[in-house]
Amino acid sequence: MAAVPEPMKKLFAKIDENKARYIENLRQAVAIKSVSAWPETRDEIVKMVHWAGDQLKELGSEIEYVDVGNQTLPDGKVIKLPPVLMGQLGSDTSKKTLLVYGHLD
Repeated sequence: MAAVPEPMKKLFAKIDENKARYIENLRQAVAIKSVSAWPETRDEIVKMVHWAGDQLKELGSEIEYVDVGNQTLPDGKVIKLPPVLMGQLGSDTSKKTLLVYGHLD
């Protein structure tokens, strides 16, 4: 088996060092019943978007919630779509841009 490269050792050590914090973040996230396929949990999805926004703000990000309108359900009922969370960490134009896209449900 190959030796673990030094950068990976540093990464694993940092993960181990912050394990309790990561577990607590996971506990908080999974406590929010944010299943996007269930219209009855729409308020929880919005709660999850705001929870994630708060996490990004704690890291120093600038965030914005973008309204994307409404959704018409198969029964004809119209409900508000959850906002899209946009965030930016830093503004150094000499650095590359990284886009992270993910679902919060």
